[in-house]
Amino acid sequence: MLEGLSLDDLSISLVLPANEAVREAIEAGAGATIISRHVVASAIEEGRLREISVNLPKREYALVLHRERHITAVVQDVVDRLLGSANEKNEC
Repeated sequence: MLEGLSLDDLSISLVLPANEAVREAIEAGAGATIISRHVVASAIEEGRLREISVNLPKREYALVLHRERHITAVVQDVVDRLLGSANEKNEC
């Protein structure tokens, strides 16, 4: 529930192609959005945007890798961290 509204009460007024475009539209006053903190961290820090706590339903994510590409050590580390983080949350 956000300011007395449920998620079903909200309407989509813009569809934009990238997180940065969404951030810029919100900074320009286009409305509100639910977006990664990483995308808006500097805008929140500088006071251009503010964060409102919202209880969202849990989501599932898919990890997709190209089957014919070599998995580098860096990619493997990211995969291991993501899977480790997901397993830690499931154990709590």
